[in-house]
Amino acid sequence: MLVAAELAGVETPLRQHGRFVGASGDRPDRALLRAARLRAAERPVVAVSLLCVATPSLERRVASVLRKLLAIAPRVPLSVLDDALRAGWRPVSLPRRVLGGICSSFAWAELDDTRADVHAVVHIDRRRVLSGIEFALARIFLTFGPVLSFQDVIRIGGDEGLNPSSIGVYLTRTPILSRLERGRYALRVAA
Repeated sequence: MLVAAELAGVETPLRQHGRFVGASGDRPDRALLRAARLRAAERPVVAVSLLCVATPSLERRVASVLRKLLAIAPRVPLSVLDDALRAGWRPVSLPRRVLGGICSSFAWAELDDTRADVHAVVHIDRRRVLSGIEFALARIFLTFGPVLSFQDVIRIGGDEGLNPSSIGVYLTRTPILSRLERGRYALRVAA
């Protein structure tokens, strides 16, 4: 189908990477490829859920980002989790089905297929999950947000004793915040 689309001049968001299909700009994750090859050597058909369990580093990354988001809000849509994973300093791009499979493997979270979101089945302590600066930024956005300019965050954070340089780094690196446009930020999820 991808070859037919290319011949017809139809743009698609997918591209073939060897024997795998993925998003146009993304390369398949090395750990995922390695796990897929190992599992495929054992069996000709590999279930997505089995592949999710086979890549612990990927599972840890998703768990870390999901916990941070659930520390802010009771429910996290898969689309928001996907955005947070793609926006990190080491972007992760997963098909929705794989992302849902990973989330459903966590004992502390539950995937709601009908709502396409995840919620925690245990209490997630914001102070333990977020770093000190992330915790302060979450409090700033929950109190003064929902959308703040870079200058506002620097001013409010400075009043709370935060280092302006650290604030600048965390505004672009933490998965709990989203850059809306140049110099404007918001929490990814509403509390």
